[in-house]
Amino acid sequence: MSKFWSGIKFKLTTFPLRPNFFLLLLIVLLAFWLLNPESAEQDMLQPIIAMLLKMGAWILIFVILLAFLSLCISYRIFFSRLKKGKAHFELNAKDNQQEQPGIYIRPTLSNTYRPLLGFISGRLIINNKELSVPFFLSSNIRKQFSFKSSGIYGEQVIHFPHIKVYEIEGTLLLFEDMLGLFRLHKKLPYHASIYNPPQASLQEEHSLAPLASADNKLRIRQMRQNPGELLHYKPFEYGDDIRRIVWKIYGKSRELIVRQEEKRNPYASRIEMYASFHCHFGLRTTDEALGNHLLNTYKNTVWSLFLSLRNNNPEADLVFMPENSPSAPLQLEDNIARNIAQSEWQSHKPVSQFFNVQTGVVFCLHSMSNPKELDDFLSQGGKDKFIMMAYLSEAFNVPKTHWLQRIFMLPDEHNSSEALQERWLFSVARKQILKNEELLSNVLRKYGFV
Repeated sequence: MSKFWSGIKFKLTTFPLRPNFFLLLLIVLLAFWLLNPESAEQDMLQPIIAMLLKMGAWILIFVILLAFLSLCISYRIFFSRLKKGKAHFELNAKDNQQEQPGIYIRPTLSNTYRPLLGFISGRLIINNKELSVPFFLSSNIRKQFSFKSSGIYGEQVIHFPHIKVYEIEGTLLLFEDMLGLFRLHKKLPYHASIYNPPQASLQEEHSLAPLASADNKLRIRQMRQNPGELLHYKPFEYGDDIRRIVWKIYGKSRELIVRQEEKRNPYASRIEMYASFHCHFGLRTTDEALGNHLLNTYKNTVWSLFLSLRNNNPEADLVFMPENSPSAPLQLEDNIARNIAQSEWQSHKPVSQFFNVQTGVVFCLHSMSNPKELDDFLSQGGKDKFIMMAYLSEAFNVPKTHWLQRIFMLPDEHNSSEALQERWLFSVARKQILKNEELLSNVLRKYGFV
């Protein structure tokens, strides 16, 4: 969302009069107009209707005044205690332990009372005044052996739309009445970082053979049955296998030269994994929502591949090489997930400056990678590596909801794939991405990849 629309949404959220207030005002004006003798015909029921409407109006006015007074009193108590340092707010965020994605929060507001006829909610203020979904503080915190409330709290799982690190710049507390007529707000300083981790989909299993050039650090349980490659030459010595004599060299120089076998050792190898987020087109023209969806899909794909390699190669020293920082290789899963979440589409670090064909084993690319750079990488030795190509256009291949389901079933608020699929069909970048995927596929087939 742009800064302009984020600012408009922020001002509307903090406006003290709610839409219900204007709706109620319109109903009152309409009722006075209907009961006006000059605009309506006199009948026998009009006095009775007028009396009932007056009674309802007085009851409604009493409820509105009571709700408004309780709202002001609750807000005044909170504001006074906040200035004295007696009221405190804590978000208490942690990873969600359930299968559904999201961040579990337990917001707590100490020494504060809820309005008698109302409630207290809140929103997290993220970058550029973006607001999160609302959370509610609806439960009382009671002291032990006492009915007196010492604060309020809530429990909720907040779903963030994108896989990235969210920098929280503050909290917006909202005091509202039960009729939704008035709202008082207070912005609290609260700084924290919450990252929405990538989600793994372990549908495929990937297993890799160790490298012969690995350091002897971790011994595996059994020797790997692999003779290695014949890469080096040396003069023939007593005891060498005569079957490895290079007769072509002997025919030219009359010297016995043998091919030296590179032996595997009984130690686990180092597997370096690279994931490129370089995008050589579409950074400015691609729809922002589609670009974020493609980025989320690629992050989930990279994370799924890493977990699959780790699960199927437990004896290997699997490390992740970060693209967005010059730090050392990452090994801890939490650090790797956070690094993937922080990654963004970029145009300053191409594959040629990031991938290391000498030490790398696993290389991840995507639909917006440069076909020419991929060709150069494969021609320089990358064809013998593990290449994972993420065709991001497949992210929009989701089954459409039947029209009967749309009528009788509520849509999933956390699943917007179908709406994005419609935007994808009419997107300007769709044709460009599909054409680039075809070029990447031709390069991969050129070097024997299926």
